[in-house]
Amino acid sequence: MLTIWKFPIPLQHAFELKMPADPHVLAVQVQAGQPTLWALVDSESPQEPYHLLIIGTGHAIPENTGRYFGTWQQDGYVWHLFEALQPKRAPRSL
Repeated sequence: MLTIWKFPIPLQHAFELKMPADPHVLAVQVQAGQPTLWALVDSESPQEPYHLLIIGTGHAIPENTGRYFGTWQQDGYVWHLFEALQPKRAPRSL
């Protein structure tokens, strides 16, 4: 069944959201001070992890940047949400 779901976006450079497979992103905006993504999803599809990146205007675009999901303005900044092609892993300590 197709449904519109919303997903709060944490304010971190790289993070993971679990969404039903193949979401169609409709909007990224701020709701009550919280960046939020709205997507059209098949609510009966299994949820999958999506690795996302927040990139500020004027910042370098990492090599692992994939499809664009949306832009929002908050507290005088403009942020852009992208899917990461591969999650960047922190280096392991020895």
